Amino acid sequence: MPTAAFLLRHISRHCLRNHFSPQLCVRNAAPLGTTAKEEMERFWNKNTGSKRPLSPHITIYSWSLPIVMSISLWEADAGLADHRSGD
Repeated sequence: MPTAAFLLRHISRHCLRNHFSPQLCVRNAAPLGTTAKEEMERFWNKNTGSKRPLSPHITIYSWSLPIVMSISLWEADAGLADHRSGD
């Protein structure tokens, strides 16, 4: 039984010491993973090193009548709203 009491006292002291002086725990702590900056640098280094072309985005689509009409209608609506507001 004295061994169990000694063990309990030792563990309690250790926990209290860490509770009242957390710098002891922090000093021995190691980072668990990479930082966001390191991840970002690794991502861009990988992508710029692969020499892949940029995505063509809108240029892959051919211009059709519905696209032109939609853009024209949007511009007309923006112009009318601008005229109505007095700007």
